[in-house]
Order: sequence, then structure tokens, then C-alpha cells
Amino acid sequence: MTEVSPFRSEFKWDEPHYKALFDQCIDAVFLASPDGKIVQVNAAACAMFGWSMEEFCHGGRSLILDSQDPRLQVAIQHRKETGNFFGELTGLKRDGSKFPIEISSSIYAGRDGSNYTCTIMRDISRQKQVEASLLFQSQIVDHIAEGVSLVRVSDGTIVYANPSFYQMFGYQPGELIGENVSILNASGEKSPGEVAKEIQSILAEKGSWSGEVRNITKCGVMFWCNASISMIDHSQYGKVWISLHLDITKSKEAEITLKENETMLRELNTTKDKFFSIIAHDLKSPFNAIIGFSDLLKEQVKQNDYEGIEEFAGIIQNSATRAMELLENLLEWSRLQTGRMRFNPEYIDLVAQVQETANLLRDAAQQKGIGITMDVPEHLYLMVDAPMLSSILRNLLTNAIKFTKVCGRIVIEARQLHSEVLVVVKDNGVGISKEMIQKLFRLDETFSTVGTNKEKGTGLGLKLVKEFIEKHGGHLKVESTPDQGSTFSFTLPN
Repeated sequence: MTEVSPFRSEFKWDEPHYKALFDQCIDAVFLASPDGKIVQVNAAACAMFGWSMEEFCHGGRSLILDSQDPRLQVAIQHRKETGNFFGELTGLKRDGSKFPIEISSSIYAGRDGSNYTCTIMRDISRQKQVEASLLFQSQIVDHIAEGVSLVRVSDGTIVYANPSFYQMFGYQPGELIGENVSILNASGEKSPGEVAKEIQSILAEKGSWSGEVRNITKCGVMFWCNASISMIDHSQYGKVWISLHLDITKSKEAEITLKENETMLRELNTTKDKFFSIIAHDLKSPFNAIIGFSDLLKEQVKQNDYEGIEEFAGIIQNSATRAMELLENLLEWSRLQTGRMRFNPEYIDLVAQVQETANLLRDAAQQKGIGITMDVPEHLYLMVDAPMLSSILRNLLTNAIKFTKVCGRIVIEARQLHSEVLVVVKDNGVGISKEMIQKLFRLDETFSTVGTNKEKGTGLGLKLVKEFIEKHGGHLKVESTPDQGSTFSFTLPN
């Protein structure tokens, strides 16, 4: 009669359901006698270690644990003292290869009063690989430059954020845990529930979302992020949104600036196109007069008809003068716009500069009986570009003469104002309406009215004056009343 082991008797191995449970268990199960001899194993144990049942039982194979593992002796001692042990050790296969196992071992008393051992072992190689992979991934996430966060789907609570995320949003590590994701929303107009519902709606429809978002730091600074959000099942937190944030503030600002520059350049090109069209039209008029009246003069000379020749010559001279003024102003303006006009400030005497300009235009003023009065203090020196200042004064005084009535009066004043000098050119001429003042300095508008003696302006002089003054860091101001005169005043740093 075959001897029945104490465990066979204790657990009644002849009963089918116990036998099925033992044989079909996916973990390795070992039953060992008091002397350490294996008396029963299941099929999973044979598959795990590479030994057959006969080799385990009849050969007494007990070398299934790595004796070099320092944890082994601690486990044996613990089982002796407490009667059981649960932990991780190193398994040893038949071919000598080692692998991690999770072991649960307990001591039971047999029918003969001796202590028997029941040990269950599980191969955790795959688990260890996953843990190592997760650890590696966690280390990667902790060191990447992009901000990574996990947000619980149910309530929008932040449950994890990597160091880059904290740095990006200006928080100390750990400060965001437990906070609602809505605190990162730049608009601040949506409640936590609304933000969570909006994200959930987008992800429910598309599964994931990516795009540009405007966020806010702890200190209230707005910045732009390129965000990617997906929903995943997390072993610890359940359903979460995993988001990847990349700070694109600099590139976004550059993009906005580029768009603004493109718009400004487009508008500037349109304005300049219209401006050159106006200039072309203004140039065409005097040249038409020059060509027309010179042809008329030629024919009259051929016919010895000298009637009106002096008048025609005067018209030609005035037209040529106007065309030359326009060309000079256009040349100066184009040099300024293209950076070819050098800005060379130097100390000059303002009185001498005003007198020189007034003397240059005194004949034109005397022809209309206009008196020019100067009220400029002596020894008032300025650091300015002399040619530019000369152009400013010449254009302002020329306009004043053109639009002042016969026997009128022009006053040039200057005075010191703390760190700047104020220069005023005032006349009692025809004046300008408020509506027309708005057009004086626009490139896409032309304002060139006829003077009191039917003189024509170039329409460019005042635009040039304004740019020259601003080049010095000064400001130009216009005050005028129709039929009462105009006052052009400007400041220059002193």
C-alpha cells in the first residue's frame, strides 16, 4: 500500500476539487517535508524552474533559490521565528539562470506533529521589467523640458506635474497638487466645472486635443503654450487627462509682431503708392505749364509777335520754381526714408540760422509787402543738424509767405523752455480749417492750396518738416483759424 504523505492526508488530495485547484494554479506550489525534501509540486512549478515532478520529489531538488541572495537567510530566519514569510527573492532555474520571484511560505503542522512547509512562488520578471520601464519613463518625464501634468477627469484636480511644469507656471514643487486646473486658465472667466466640462467634451468627441492656449503663471504673467491633451486610465489615479505643455511665448510674440509688421508694411506700401501718385500729378502740372507756354513763346517769336511774352515767361519761371521746390523736398524726403541722409548734430546759433533763412526769402516777402519780424534771444545755441533745421525754417517761412495776404505780417519767435527750445512761425494769412489740418502730414492725402497771389505749394514740405523735427526728438504743433492766420510751433531738445 502506497504511503500517504502528511499533506495528502491533511488536505485530502484524493478529493477532486482540491487536486484541481493545486494542479491548475498558475503560480508554482511546493509542499516540503520537515527535512526540506520536496514531496509535492504542481505543473506550474515544473514549467517555471525546468525540473520534472519526479526530479523534484524523488531527486529531492531543493536548490530552487539562489543561495547568493542575501535576502534568503533573512527570509529563512523570519519563517522560523514567525512561521511564515512573504517577500521577494531570486529563483534559480535548472539551466542556472536567475530570475526574480515573489514568494509566500508558511509552516503547517502535519498529522505526525512535524512541521511541513507550503510555498507559493510567482515569476515577477515581467513585473520588474514594467517597473523598471516605468521608473525609466518617470525619470525621462522628470527631466524633459516640456511641462507634463495629470488631471483627474472627475473633478479637474491636478494630481501630478513634472519639474518643468512647475517652473513654467512659476509654482514650487507640490503646490499644484490638489488644485483645480482652472487656476492655470489665463482668462479667469470660466469656473473649474466649466473648464473640466469643456475639456471632457472635446476629448469625448476627438479622443485627444492639441493647439495653442494662453496660460497664466502664479505671479499673474500671461504666456502662450502649445498643449497636447489625451485621456488615459492610470493605475493610481483612474481616468486622467495627460497634458504636454511647451512654452511658445517668444515664437508667438514673434509671430504676432511679424503679422503686425506685415500689416503695417502693406499699409505703408499702399500709402506710399498713393503718395507717389500724388507727387507725379503735382510734378506733371508745372511741367505741362512749362512745355505749353514755352511752345507758345516759340511760335510767337517766329511770328515776331511779342505781346504777352513777359507774362508767359513769368508763368514758366514760377512753374519751374515750383517743380524745383518739389524735387528738392522729394529728394530730401527720399534720402531720409532710405537712411542716406546722415544726421550730424552740431552747435549752431539759432539767431544766425533764422536770419539766414529770412534773408533768403526776403525778396519773395517784399514782392507782397509782407513784413518779417524776429523775436529771438541772442546767443541761443542748439545741438542740431544744420541742413535739417535750415529746411524746417525754409519750408515754414515759405508757406507763411505764400498764404499771407499782401501787406501782411510774419513773426518768428524763439524762447528757452527748461530742457528744450520753442520756435514759432506765425502769420496773419488765410488760415487752415480743423478738417484740413488733419491732412497736412498724411502721405496718402494731399493738401496744396493756392496762395494769396495764386502761388502753389508742393504738398510735401510740411511732411518733411515734421519728420526732420521728430528726427531731433522734437514735436510740431499747428494752430490755425480760417481768415485769421496760422501758427506753426516746434520744440527742439537743448
